[in-house]
Amino acid sequence: MGQTVAEFIEKSLSPEEIDLAYSQNAPKAHRRRFAQFFTPPAIASLMADWVAEKSPARVLDPALGTGILTRAVAKRLPRAKIIGYEIDPAVAVAAKKSMLLAEIDISLREADFLDCDPEEKFDGVIANPPYLRHHDLPRSAQRIAKIARACDTQLSGLTNAYALFLLDCCRRLNAGGRLAFIIPTEWTNSNFGKPIKEYLLKNGFLRAIIYVCHTNTVFEDALTTSSILLVENS
Repeated sequence: MGQTVAEFIEKSLSPEEIDLAYSQNAPKAHRRRFAQFFTPPAIASLMADWVAEKSPARVLDPALGTGILTRAVAKRLPRAKIIGYEIDPAVAVAAKKSMLLAEIDISLREADFLDCDPEEKFDGVIANPPYLRHHDLPRSAQRIAKIARACDTQLSGLTNAYALFLLDCCRRLNAGGRLAFIIPTEWTNSNFGKPIKEYLLKNGFLRAIIYVCHTNTVFEDALTTSSILLVENS
Protein backbone atom coordinates (compact mmCIF):
# COMPACT_ATOMS: atom_id res chain seq x y z
CA MET A 1 0.00 0.00 0.00
CA GLY A 2 1.65 3.23 -1.13
CA GLN A 3 1.87 6.57 0.58
CA THR A 4 -0.79 8.09 -1.68
CA VAL A 5 -3.71 6.41 0.08
CA ALA A 6 -2.37 7.28 3.54
CA GLU A 7 -1.91 10.89 2.47
CA PHE A 8 -5.47 11.12 1.14
CA ILE A 9 -6.80 9.63 4.38
CA GLU A 10 -4.76 12.02 6.50
CA LYS A 11 -6.10 15.01 4.55
CA SER A 12 -9.73 13.86 4.80
CA LEU A 13 -11.97 16.06 6.93
CA SER A 14 -14.96 13.75 7.28
CA PRO A 15 -15.65 10.01 7.43
CA GLU A 16 -17.32 10.21 4.02
CA GLU A 17 -14.15 11.69 2.53
CA ILE A 18 -12.20 8.79 3.98
CA ASP A 19 -14.57 6.28 2.37
CA LEU A 20 -14.08 8.01 -0.98
CA ALA A 21 -10.30 8.43 -0.58
CA TYR A 22 -9.79 4.77 0.18
CA SER A 23 -12.13 3.38 -2.49
CA GLN A 24 -10.65 5.63 -5.20
CA ASN A 25 -6.97 5.36 -4.31
CA ALA A 26 -6.36 1.93 -2.82
CA PRO A 27 -4.87 -0.37 -5.49
CA LYS A 28 -7.50 -2.59 -7.07
CA ALA A 29 -5.34 -5.65 -6.55
CA HIS A 30 -5.22 -4.92 -2.83
CA ARG A 31 -8.99 -4.50 -2.59
CA ARG A 32 -9.55 -7.71 -4.55
CA ARG A 33 -7.21 -9.59 -2.26
CA PHE A 34 -9.35 -8.64 0.76
CA ALA A 35 -12.63 -8.68 -1.20
CA GLN A 36 -13.47 -5.09 -0.22
CA PHE A 37 -16.72 -3.65 -1.60
CA PHE A 38 -18.23 -0.88 0.49
CA THR A 39 -21.89 -0.53 1.43
CA PRO A 40 -23.85 2.40 -0.07
CA PRO A 41 -25.12 4.81 2.65
CA ALA A 42 -28.82 4.21 1.91
CA ILE A 43 -28.43 0.46 2.41
CA ALA A 44 -26.29 0.99 5.50
CA SER A 45 -29.11 3.12 6.92
CA LEU A 46 -31.73 0.44 6.27
CA MET A 47 -29.57 -2.24 7.89
CA ALA A 48 -28.77 -0.07 10.91
CA ASP A 49 -32.46 0.69 11.46
CA TRP A 50 -33.20 -3.04 11.75
CA VAL A 51 -30.38 -3.76 14.19
CA ALA A 52 -30.93 -0.66 16.34
CA GLU A 53 -34.67 -1.12 16.79
CA LYS A 54 -34.10 -3.50 19.73
CA SER A 55 -31.54 -1.14 21.39
CA PRO A 56 -28.69 -3.69 21.58
CA ALA A 57 -26.01 -3.07 24.20
CA ARG A 58 -23.20 -4.88 22.34
CA VAL A 59 -22.97 -4.67 18.55
CA LEU A 60 -20.56 -6.50 16.27
CA ASP A 61 -19.23 -5.45 12.87
CA PRO A 62 -17.10 -8.47 11.85
CA ALA A 63 -15.75 -6.88 8.64
CA LEU A 64 -15.30 -3.20 9.51
CA GLY A 65 -13.75 -1.77 6.35
CA THR A 66 -13.73 2.02 6.63
CA GLY A 67 -16.59 1.86 9.13
CA ILE A 68 -19.65 2.74 7.05
CA LEU A 69 -21.97 0.28 8.80
CA THR A 70 -20.57 0.98 12.25
CA ARG A 71 -21.12 4.71 11.81
CA ALA A 72 -24.72 4.10 10.79
CA VAL A 73 -25.31 2.00 13.93
CA ALA A 74 -23.48 4.40 16.26
CA LYS A 75 -25.63 7.27 14.99
CA ARG A 76 -28.70 5.40 16.28
CA LEU A 77 -27.06 3.82 19.33
CA PRO A 78 -24.57 6.31 20.79
CA ARG A 79 -24.30 4.35 24.07
CA ALA A 80 -23.81 0.89 22.59
CA LYS A 81 -20.49 -0.90 22.91
CA ILE A 82 -19.34 -1.61 19.37
CA ILE A 83 -16.78 -4.29 18.53
CA GLY A 84 -15.23 -4.25 15.07
CA TYR A 85 -12.92 -6.73 13.36
CA GLU A 86 -10.64 -5.84 10.45
CA ILE A 87 -7.93 -8.07 9.03
CA ASP A 88 -6.46 -5.56 6.53
CA PRO A 89 -3.98 -3.18 8.23
CA ALA A 90 -4.35 -0.59 5.46
CA VAL A 91 -8.12 -0.18 5.70
CA ALA A 92 -7.85 -0.37 9.51
CA VAL A 93 -5.90 2.90 9.36
CA ALA A 94 -8.81 4.45 7.45
CA ALA A 95 -11.30 3.02 9.96
CA LYS A 96 -9.43 4.49 12.92
CA LYS A 97 -9.43 7.95 11.35
CA SER A 98 -13.08 7.57 10.40
CA MET A 99 -14.06 6.60 13.96
CA LEU A 100 -12.04 9.50 15.36
CA LEU A 101 -13.73 12.05 13.10
CA ALA A 102 -17.18 10.60 13.87
CA GLU A 103 -16.37 10.58 17.62
CA ILE A 104 -17.18 6.87 17.92
CA ASP A 105 -15.61 4.82 20.69
CA ILE A 106 -15.08 1.41 19.13
CA SER A 107 -13.19 -1.66 20.26
CA LEU A 108 -11.23 -2.30 17.05
CA ARG A 109 -9.63 -5.72 16.83
CA GLU A 110 -7.14 -6.03 13.98
CA ALA A 111 -7.72 -9.73 13.44
CA ASP A 112 -9.73 -12.19 11.36
CA PHE A 113 -13.22 -12.58 12.82
CA LEU A 114 -13.31 -16.26 11.83
CA ASP A 115 -10.40 -16.85 14.26
CA CYS A 116 -11.88 -14.99 17.23
CA ASP A 117 -13.29 -16.31 20.53
CA PRO A 118 -15.94 -18.84 19.43
CA GLU A 119 -18.09 -18.29 22.52
CA GLU A 120 -18.37 -14.48 22.47
CA LYS A 121 -21.98 -13.30 22.10
CA PHE A 122 -23.57 -10.09 20.83
CA ASP A 123 -26.94 -8.33 20.97
CA GLY A 124 -26.67 -7.05 17.41
CA VAL A 125 -24.61 -7.74 14.29
CA ILE A 126 -24.28 -5.68 11.11
CA ALA A 127 -22.02 -6.72 8.27
CA ASN A 128 -20.87 -6.53 4.70
CA PRO A 129 -18.60 -9.59 4.86
CA PRO A 130 -15.75 -10.32 2.42
CA TYR A 131 -16.84 -11.80 -0.92
CA LEU A 132 -14.14 -14.48 -0.99
CA ARG A 133 -14.78 -17.81 -2.66
CA HIS A 134 -13.70 -20.92 -0.80
CA HIS A 135 -10.50 -21.34 -2.84
CA ASP A 136 -9.40 -17.80 -1.94
CA LEU A 137 -10.08 -18.19 1.79
CA PRO A 138 -7.05 -19.29 3.84
CA ARG A 139 -7.58 -22.62 5.63
CA SER A 140 -11.04 -22.88 4.09
CA ALA A 141 -11.53 -26.59 4.75
CA GLN A 142 -10.65 -26.22 8.43
CA ARG A 143 -12.89 -23.19 8.85
CA ILE A 144 -15.84 -24.77 7.06
CA ALA A 145 -15.56 -27.84 9.28
CA LYS A 146 -15.24 -25.73 12.44
CA ILE A 147 -18.33 -23.64 11.74
CA ALA A 148 -20.30 -26.68 10.59
CA ARG A 149 -19.64 -28.30 13.98
CA ALA A 150 -20.49 -25.11 15.89
CA CYS A 151 -23.80 -24.75 14.02
CA ASP A 152 -24.54 -28.51 14.04
CA THR A 153 -24.99 -28.64 10.30
CA GLN A 154 -23.36 -30.11 7.21
CA LEU A 155 -21.67 -27.59 4.93
CA SER A 156 -20.39 -27.97 1.39
CA GLY A 157 -16.66 -27.68 0.80
CA LEU A 158 -17.57 -24.93 -1.69
CA THR A 159 -19.06 -22.65 0.99
CA ASN A 160 -17.94 -19.05 0.49
CA ALA A 161 -16.46 -16.78 3.17
CA TYR A 162 -19.54 -14.58 3.45
CA ALA A 163 -21.70 -17.63 4.22
CA LEU A 164 -19.30 -18.65 7.00
CA PHE A 165 -19.49 -15.13 8.44
CA LEU A 166 -23.29 -15.29 8.31
CA LEU A 167 -23.58 -18.64 10.08
CA ASP A 168 -21.00 -17.81 12.73
CA CYS A 169 -22.67 -14.47 13.48
CA CYS A 170 -26.16 -15.96 13.67
CA ARG A 171 -25.14 -18.47 16.32
CA ARG A 172 -23.54 -15.68 18.37
CA LEU A 173 -26.75 -13.66 18.71
CA ASN A 174 -28.11 -13.32 22.23
CA ALA A 175 -31.84 -13.88 22.75
CA GLY A 176 -33.72 -11.00 21.14
CA GLY A 177 -30.66 -9.99 19.14
CA ARG A 178 -30.84 -8.87 15.53
CA LEU A 179 -28.54 -9.21 12.55
CA ALA A 180 -28.39 -7.47 9.16
CA PHE A 181 -26.12 -8.76 6.38
CA ILE A 182 -25.67 -7.69 2.79
CA ILE A 183 -24.37 -10.52 0.60
CA PRO A 184 -24.65 -11.74 -3.02
CA THR A 185 -27.86 -13.55 -3.95
CA GLU A 186 -26.03 -16.61 -5.29
CA TRP A 187 -26.46 -18.49 -2.00
CA THR A 188 -30.23 -18.68 -2.58
CA ASN A 189 -29.82 -20.70 -5.80
CA SER A 190 -26.61 -22.66 -5.18
CA ASN A 191 -26.01 -26.10 -3.73
CA PHE A 192 -23.79 -24.72 -0.97
CA GLY A 193 -26.64 -22.43 0.07
CA LYS A 194 -29.08 -25.25 0.91
CA PRO A 195 -27.78 -25.99 4.44
CA ILE A 196 -27.61 -22.25 5.12
CA LYS A 197 -31.31 -21.87 4.33
CA GLU A 198 -32.10 -24.93 6.42
CA TYR A 199 -30.11 -23.54 9.36
CA LEU A 200 -31.89 -20.17 9.26
CA LEU A 201 -35.34 -21.76 9.03
CA LYS A 202 -34.74 -24.55 11.55
CA ASN A 203 -33.67 -22.04 14.19
CA GLY A 204 -36.43 -19.55 13.38
CA PHE A 205 -33.88 -16.81 12.63
CA LEU A 206 -34.99 -15.48 9.27
CA ARG A 207 -37.30 -12.47 9.21
CA ALA A 208 -36.80 -11.12 5.69
CA ILE A 209 -34.68 -11.31 2.58
CA ILE A 210 -34.60 -8.09 0.58
CA TYR A 211 -33.58 -8.64 -3.02
CA VAL A 212 -32.01 -5.75 -4.89
CA CYS A 213 -33.28 -5.57 -8.47
CA HIS A 214 -30.86 -7.38 -10.79
CA THR A 215 -30.63 -4.28 -12.99
CA ASN A 216 -29.27 -2.25 -10.07
CA THR A 217 -25.60 -2.93 -9.28
CA VAL A 218 -25.19 -2.06 -5.60
CA PHE A 219 -21.40 -2.10 -5.64
CA GLU A 220 -19.92 0.10 -8.35
CA ASP A 221 -16.84 -2.10 -8.82
CA ALA A 222 -18.46 -5.53 -8.47
CA LEU A 223 -20.81 -7.17 -10.94
CA THR A 224 -22.96 -9.11 -8.51
CA THR A 225 -26.59 -9.17 -7.48
CA SER A 226 -27.25 -8.40 -3.84
CA SER A 227 -29.57 -9.39 -1.02
CA ILE A 228 -30.03 -8.06 2.49
CA LEU A 229 -30.80 -10.58 5.21
CA LEU A 230 -32.67 -9.51 8.33
CA VAL A 231 -32.38 -12.01 11.18
CA GLU A 232 -33.70 -12.10 14.75
CA ASN A 233 -33.01 -14.59 17.52
CA SER A 234 -36.45 -14.62 19.08
